[in-house]
Amino acid sequence: MTRLRVRWLVRADLPACERTELGSFAEPWAGGRFLAHLRHRNGIGLVATSRWDDAVLGHAVYTLHRHHLTLDRLAVAPRVRLCGVGRALLEQLQHKAVTHRRERIEAVVPEENVPAQTWLRACGWRATGLTDGGIAFAWPAPAVRWPAMDLTQD
Repeated sequence: MTRLRVRWLVRADLPACERTELGSFAEPWAGGRFLAHLRHRNGIGLVATSRWDDAVLGHAVYTLHRHHLTLDRLAVAPRVRLCGVGRALLEQLQHKAVTHRRERIEAVVPEENVPAQTWLRACGWRATGLTDGGIAFAWPAPAVRWPAMDLTQD
């Protein structure tokens, strides 16, 4: 979807983000949870909007760390899924990671959320392990490190 604009999430976007959450998650974030996250100095939110009417089509909430970003929440309105909204949000997040010299972006996806896992893999993310909250994903995919071989011994 080329008619998108990704911008900072502002307080006026919260009702639309809450509606998207309701249509996307079994345990949606309420406005208070968004505000609590965004009040932290390193909590940041993005929204994807339509260029025609500035309607919020999706949102991403992430935490900025010294060496990486953590994707805490990403949701797309059900009516515009599979139209490139989520990918646009991810690409903006990846751009921010690269331009701000962050090594990677991390996310934890619940084990039962197989569509999100499949979608992240299709976007170039790789599963990196299991956590209490689900399956850990990272972008860029971590390099496989083979143990060093000592070729001097017979």
